[in-house]
Amino acid sequence: MTAIGKVLVFTVLSAASSMAFSASVPAQYTACNGSDSQRAFGLTAATSCLAYGSGNINGNASDPFLTSTNGAGYEFISNTENSSAWTEVTSQGSSRAFSFSIDPTLWASYDSLAIGVKVGNNLDLSWAVWSVESLASAFEVFIAPKQGAGLSHFNIYGSGDGPGTGVDNPTPVPLPAAAWLFLSGLAGLVGFHKRKAAAKA
Repeated sequence: MTAIGKVLVFTVLSAASSMAFSASVPAQYTACNGSDSQRAFGLTAATSCLAYGSGNINGNASDPFLTSTNGAGYEFISNTENSSAWTEVTSQGSSRAFSFSIDPTLWASYDSLAIGVKVGNNLDLSWAVWSVESLASAFEVFIAPKQGAGLSHFNIYGSGDGPGTGVDNPTPVPLPAAAWLFLSGLAGLVGFHKRKAAAKA
């Protein structure tokens, strides 16, 4: 084999091995991973990927999502580690998908919610966080390649003060302005009554 042939074979094998580590996310999911990541994450009912990385998302002060730029303004709401809270919906080759839901009444307290998922630490990515569609409460997460039981836990984060439609509570009219409006209406009624009484006389 010539030197050019050896270089060509090495290049093809290197490309194939690096492609074996990067998984693609099916179209129905919003992807949340780097283009050269060894693991791929996806979530349905998501509007965008906010963050992903290695380590653990646990809601404490050192939570890598909460300390990230995209995590600013979010607060940790809850963590679900009980595997009965999610259901495996597909397991194809090296990928898995799980469905789960959250309490829809959370939308009464927050303008926006984010969902974070955590798997094992064997590869470069072990967690991902997405912002989710307004009022969404049912989700499906895609993980490739799978690891162990698949899903360690999922977190819920919230931002804003509700009511979940992206609109804050209206500003109340100050009392002095309301009092002047009431007194003006009252004066108009008194004036109308006097004019009516004078017309009868």
